[in-house]
Amino acid sequence: MYLKPVEISYESANLETSKSISSTLNSKGDININTNGNIAITGSTLQADKSANLNGENITIENGENKISSSSHSSTSSIAGYKQSSVNTDASLVSSSQIQSDILNLNAQKNVSIKGSELNGGEIDIKADKVDFIAAQNKTHAESDSIAIGVFANANLELTGNGVAVNYSFVQDKANANTTNSSNSITQGGVRSDLLGTAEAGLEFSKTEKISDELSHVSNTIKGSNININANNALDIGGANFEANKDINLRAGEIVSTKYEDIKTQSSTGFGLYIKERIEATSPIASAINQSAQNAAAKNENLGVNYGIVASQALANTANIFSNNLINTTSNQTLGFKFNQDKSQSSSENISKINAGDNLNLESTKGSIVLNGVEAKANSINIEAKDNVILNAAKSKNSSSSSSLEIAATNKQTAGYHAVDGGTVGEGIEGFASASYSKSNETQFTNANLNANNININTGKDFTLNGANVKASNDAILNVGGNLEVNSLADSLNSQKYSALLNASGTGGLSSNHLVTRSVSGTLGIGYAKTDKTTVTTQSGISAGNEINGHVNGNLNLQGGILNSDNQKGNLLVDGKVTNSEVSVYEKSDGATIRLSGGTNQSFGGVVDIDDHIDKTGSVNSAANININNNKNHGISTDTQNITDTQDHSWAGGTINLNSSISKIKNGISKVTGSDSTSNQPSNQPSKSDGPYINESTQTTRL
Repeated sequence: MYLKPVEISYESANLETSKSISSTLNSKGDININTNGNIAITGSTLQADKSANLNGENITIENGENKISSSSHSSTSSIAGYKQSSVNTDASLVSSSQIQSDILNLNAQKNVSIKGSELNGGEIDIKADKVDFIAAQNKTHAESDSIAIGVFANANLELTGNGVAVNYSFVQDKANANTTNSSNSITQGGVRSDLLGTAEAGLEFSKTEKISDELSHVSNTIKGSNININANNALDIGGANFEANKDINLRAGEIVSTKYEDIKTQSSTGFGLYIKERIEATSPIASAINQSAQNAAAKNENLGVNYGIVASQALANTANIFSNNLINTTSNQTLGFKFNQDKSQSSSENISKINAGDNLNLESTKGSIVLNGVEAKANSINIEAKDNVILNAAKSKNSSSSSSLEIAATNKQTAGYHAVDGGTVGEGIEGFASASYSKSNETQFTNANLNANNININTGKDFTLNGANVKASNDAILNVGGNLEVNSLADSLNSQKYSALLNASGTGGLSSNHLVTRSVSGTLGIGYAKTDKTTVTTQSGISAGNEINGHVNGNLNLQGGILNSDNQKGNLLVDGKVTNSEVSVYEKSDGATIRLSGGTNQSFGGVVDIDDHIDKTGSVNSAANININNNKNHGISTDTQNITDTQDHSWAGGTINLNSSISKIKNGISKVTGSDSTSNQPSNQPSKSDGPYINESTQTTRL
């Protein structure tokens, strides 16, 4: 427990751990373990200054596991409020085995399996029938529960989409002052385009529950001066990162890299109550100015202006200025309830890194070499496969959904200035309910990469790049026994949002002793927004600073692929067909919010807020600036720099805000034209000189 001048805080925590039991074996000379059986090292350390030699039927080096359970509780009291929270966490964490020696030899008659561990040495040699590098898992589960009650206060002032805001909330632990712009405007994107400023203060209560689960992977780390791995059958490098000062030699019947996917899920559920006093300043003139600024901003962003929207704005703003208060201030006393629920899930495939200071050599003697999400760097990269060489991108996915509900009751008073009636006052009550739901799904690709000064690739069958880049700063040499395919992959984003609003209100004009007029009105609103988008973030291709040369026994197919020589030199002999195609990309986005209102006093109104209409279509094209079959005119574009075609049919959205009534319009016209005379005025309406009276068309009391 600790004290601050205006705050008292209390914290407590409990921690339980279960650690992996480890062993340590050290030698200033050599460590030799020879057996006809199995060798197993779990969560332990083996260190030899000279050499470590392990010989057995099967060799298993794996991580241990540490388990941690913790719980914490905290509370804070101050003059601004009270809050308390509890967090419970359960975790299972990797405890790596560590093998270190100047010379490290692992020889197994059958299998070598290495999981979540570290191998560090000068010369590292691994020989077996099968070698697996497996990524270990960290798992974490957390649950939290919090309640809070405290004061909040906010103030905003804005015009033309620019303004200032000051915010404080004890419950949300927020205190800041910042500027506002179109991304965080108080006009809610234009729905409240007539809003000039707000100030509010109140008391809020909230309760929130959160749950999160996370699964992450810990790859093996293999470091040495030279790394040599020989497997008669399969070598799986997917769960390891390799780093050598000199050479890395990987030789096996087949070489694969298993994908390991990190996954995180989160969910949050909360509800709250609030009571507040809120003051708003609105003006139809501000609405016209804000809409003009919105249109100007759209033009600066090269969005086509929709003149139908602009014309509708002009008509609506004229009617609003003609029939409403030029400036209006509203004081609201509101009691409300909020509920929200959010869910999200993200996943990403691991990326294996292979870095050699000199040479990186990969060879498969029986099958294929398949590298998923691999980043390899060396002075020279040499790949030789009995069958196929396939390079695949790593994929990540994100999805989320959110739903909310708000119900509120408000008592309000208004005061303003009307161009005809002068000063006005009024009051009313209001009931309000709104709901929203949104969801999004996103997929992204991170290309596999081979980077070296010189790259040599020889395949017995196909060489395929599915979201991959082969980059040689000098020369790239390709000898492909089958087909050469270079395919670019497109990221995608899809999002949708829906909202609904229901509002009912009663208003009246007041004299000094009784209610003279009253009306009932209602508002119904719906909204939606959707985005559908595909893009190619990184184009797949083979590039060289100097030349690309080689021979393809089968077909050459580029799907949004690139063959690029910085010097535009090189020649690729292709025995089969040469084909190319583009990858289609597009961005489509639309949305609108519509609110329609009407009342018993012949009032009508509406807000139509139309989002920017985004309609872009295009393609990412293939290109090759080297000779194919000794010819530059090979039917594929030679421009490897300008590879995107885009057609843009987008136009700017905007907000149309109208609030009027038949009686308002008639009364306003008659006042301005002078056709309304004192003789036509009803006998129950005093003249202006008689003091306050009720304007039945505006439902306010003229002062």
